[in-house]
Amino acid sequence: MCIRDSLISAGFDAAKGDPFGQCAVTEAGYGAMVRIMMGICPRVLCLLEGGYNLESIRRSAVGCVQALHQDDSLPALDTTQLVRPSAVVAVQQTQRALAKFWPI
Repeated sequence: MCIRDSLISAGFDAAKGDPFGQCAVTEAGYGAMVRIMMGICPRVLCLLEGGYNLESIRRSAVGCVQALHQDDSLPALDTTQLVRPSAVVAVQQTQRALAKFWPI
């Protein structure tokens, strides 16, 4: 039996610098885990599920993206282009709509 697809729920709680996980997995460590999965499954999808430390999430996500692209030399992310204004508006509208059910 061959596994064709793999879905990774990437919360990065074990990342170095995360105050709750305290496991100190580096971006290279996350990249290595993704590469291992890619050796088992031809198609890998990583989904970010959240996290607490934005810096450790950023570093860990970069390690995963580099592994997915099979490239250890990706340029640094341009963080000024990560969020579109329309996305901010959509999140704010969703927060207002859900506020009566889930205080945010």
